[in-house]
Amino acid sequence: MTSSALPQLLRPRALRPGDLVVIASLSGPLPAAYEPNIEQTVVVLERMGLRVRRAPLLEVGRRHWWSAATPAEITGELNGLLRAPEVRAIVASDGGQTALGYLDLIDVEAIRSDPKPILGYSDISLLHLVLYSRTGLVGFHADMAVPGFGGHWQSAPVARQAELEKLYSRLLTGTEAIGALPASPSWECWRPGRVEGRLIGGVINRIVLTQSTRFALPLEWFDGAVLFWEEMGGLASYVWSYLQVMRHCGILDRISGMVVGVPRATPQSSGPQSMRPGREMRAPKSDPRRADQQESSGPLRIRPASGFRRHERQRQRLHPVHHRDGSDPGTPDRAGTAPHPARSRPGRQGLQLELDPCVAPWQGPLAHDPRAGRRTGPARQPGRQPAGLRSSGLYHRKVVERCFNRMKRWRGIATRHDKPLSPTKRRLPSNHP
Repeated sequence: MTSSALPQLLRPRALRPGDLVVIASLSGPLPAAYEPNIEQTVVVLERMGLRVRRAPLLEVGRRHWWSAATPAEITGELNGLLRAPEVRAIVASDGGQTALGYLDLIDVEAIRSDPKPILGYSDISLLHLVLYSRTGLVGFHADMAVPGFGGHWQSAPVARQAELEKLYSRLLTGTEAIGALPASPSWECWRPGRVEGRLIGGVINRIVLTQSTRFALPLEWFDGAVLFWEEMGGLASYVWSYLQVMRHCGILDRISGMVVGVPRATPQSSGPQSMRPGREMRAPKSDPRRADQQESSGPLRIRPASGFRRHERQRQRLHPVHHRDGSDPGTPDRAGTAPHPARSRPGRQGLQLELDPCVAPWQGPLAHDPRAGRRTGPARQPGRQPAGLRSSGLYHRKVVERCFNRMKRWRGIATRHDKPLSPTKRRLPSNHP
């Protein structure tokens, strides 16, 4: 069970020129079409003065269902990289749907003894959150090989590429706070104010999934924190539901601010045409919200502590990510200085969501049930079929009923403990695989 006391941050050692960085498949497989992206990633990291190696599971065509390998194989390789003293950083090749399968197999003692940066987002958000919960490790919610270094980096203008390389080089090798991060004119502020606190978050559905496991972050850790989230590809209604889950479990009542990577490629099922929590939530005026209108998969999201200045339109890194050479990762940055506790906000009213109904309530006449003495539902109008018996609804209802009838018809196959195998095979439908 995770302690409710705020953990001391576990900072990895800053990289030096010539240190080894490994690109590993921590979730999804590597399609043949993305092999050039891996090669471009090697070039980018080598320009930063680092040595690069590919992990054995990062192989074109290798896959297990939707993953690069089984959870046991992925964890075996990851634990080997965490224990290898020559490996100083791990870059995820891509996201996927696998990390939930091996969260309990990670060698956390190897992380505590020799913390290393793990770069990635999407499914890797689970690793960041769970490892922070179990060890206090600082997460690097940053670009991955296929979609990032070898993907949108290559299509960016030359000036932007140089800016990103300089930023990532300072992030991985520097020991001082980065300070103001490069901003773009597309930043928006939905709630003015200034806050400072630990930056916690990731892909929004992974935050919700993490909180449903035994490695969930205690609610007390969100006191005074800055919550950040992003989403790509899911329905806007899903995003709305995830926010509701965080509201119900108390996270939104405790945070001091929020950073949003505006969801892109999120089809609208129905309801509002824009998905902006800043417009759908009511919060105290001191609770600042910001949104990056660029790609939600942009770089550099997690840092130990962040601050916002509304009028300067900047986001800042306030504390270093790495420890200086020779220092203990578990000790404070300055001698005699205790870790900065998250600020709690007593008396907060909390965040409330304004719910916009997607379906208008029934406005017509209501049928009266004399036995119950109450109105029940829409009255049937003369010449019209009840809504529950119209052809479109009946079609889907018949599909479900046919499915259940088919299973009932062949129930004897599912319980054939008293039947020989050959008659059972003869009874199978011709289209049965």
